[in-house]
Amino acid sequence: MSAAEKPAIDLPLADPHDNLPQPHAQTATGFHRFLEVACTFLFPFALLVTCWPVGTTLYNQELLWLGAIMMPLAWLASDAFTGTIHWMFDTYWSEDTPILGKNFVQPFREHHVAPKNITLHDIPSTVGNSCILGMMLQPVLLLWAFLAPDSVVSALAIIFISLTFFGAALTNLFHKWSHADDNPGIVRALQASGLILGPKHHKIHHTPPFDTYYCITCGWMNPVLAKLRYFRALERVLGWVGIQPNIER
Repeated sequence: MSAAEKPAIDLPLADPHDNLPQPHAQTATGFHRFLEVACTFLFPFALLVTCWPVGTTLYNQELLWLGAIMMPLAWLASDAFTGTIHWMFDTYWSEDTPILGKNFVQPFREHHVAPKNITLHDIPSTVGNSCILGMMLQPVLLLWAFLAPDSVVSALAIIFISLTFFGAALTNLFHKWSHADDNPGIVRALQASGLILGPKHHKIHHTPPFDTYYCITCGWMNPVLAKLRYFRALERVLGWVGIQPNIER
């Protein structure tokens, strides 16, 4: 291949018909990039530090089984929570909105045009923003655990909230894997089991007009929320107070 024929980049786009700018491995720079990397590594440890005392409380009272019940409930909550965030940035504001536009709206909107671009992001770029938010929450939960050391209700609530945010932090990684073509066997097995978002399930969202199946942790809540018309109901409620979608329905 001659230099004139050689493509500008060697990285794959979503499909041969995309006309987007070159895909990028990461979008954050400077201090934001530092926070992404630092929080990606620190958040799992902060989560363990928070859950250890409340887990000990449940263990001492022989109620660890209640903590185990929080795991699937938190997974469902994470799916619904991240789906709501996904819907919000797909539906409201624009790429020119200060702060939100560049950091949140633009990546979501671009993703519909070039869905494979997410597979080019490294781990901190993929989960970093979620881990930053998770790190902001952990001191609050740790203080709660310290102030209520013997409360079973508090322990269960802290575990539930922590695991929900842990699922939310991993969501973009699962989302990335749902678009990747070369996942490891363990990832493909998790997708096939339905424990994390699979490509066939997520493809429903990537069918125009992109207005359903927003949940991207595991997708369990997608048929439920679609049946309830949850997102259309939210749009009507916001419309009553004068907040209109930035896209046509």
